[in-house]
Formats: sequence, structure tokens, C-alpha cells
Amino acid sequence: MDDLKTILDRIKKPLSFAARDEFAHIKSLAAMEAFIKAQVENLKRIVKDSHEIAEIEHLFAGFDSLSQENKKDRIIKAVAVIDAFGQTEKAAVDTPSRPPKEAPPHPGTLPPGESAKQFPFIKDRRPS
Repeated sequence: MDDLKTILDRIKKPLSFAARDEFAHIKSLAAMEAFIKAQVENLKRIVKDSHEIAEIEHLFAGFDSLSQENKKDRIIKAVAVIDAFGQTEKAAVDTPSRPPKEAPPHPGTLPPGESAKQFPFIKDRRPS
């Protein structure tokens, strides 16, 4: 299964190409609705209940039949949503939700004069 960054990059690649040279390549986009729908399904497997994923899905609903100007507007919005989503998710992964616990010290051997018999939960493995 692909990770979040890979899927977001896969979505952005054709959008970036279309936007190159002041959207000179926008005519080359074909079947974007189906492509984005498949990528959104992949995103939903990784991230549950995301407003950004729903927004990406909404921006590409009916995309293939839009005018070039409307496609341009949606591409600009989609790239902004994808960039913000990628940064938000990266920050969530990079920031631990709680501070790491320190490992308790290793108990080591019993202090001199102590017997395992004083601690019924410890088995005495010393030879008799």
C-alpha cells in the first residue's frame, strides 16, 4: 500500500504539469475524475474522516466536463488543499502525541542480604 506522500504526489503531478507555463498544458488532462476518484479511495484507506480528502473529491466532481477556466480555478484550489493537507499530516506524524516514557531502570540482582523468598513473585533460580 502506498503512503500518504506518494499518493498526494501522484495527484499533484498531472496538476503541476497542467499548470506549467500559465496553464498551457491544461488541454492535455484527460479522465481526471476517474483518476482522482481512485487516488481519493487510496487516501481514505490511510486517513480516516479527513475534510481535505472530501474537498479534493468535491473539486474534481464533474471536472472533465468543465471549461478550461473552471478547470484552472479548481486546479489552483486543489493544489492549495493538497499542500496544506500534506503539511498538516506531516506535522501530525512528526509530532508525538505524548512525550515518550522513560524506561524504568533494570532491577538487576537482589541487594546483599535479601532473599528471593521475601518476594513470592520472584522465582529463586540460584543453585541450592
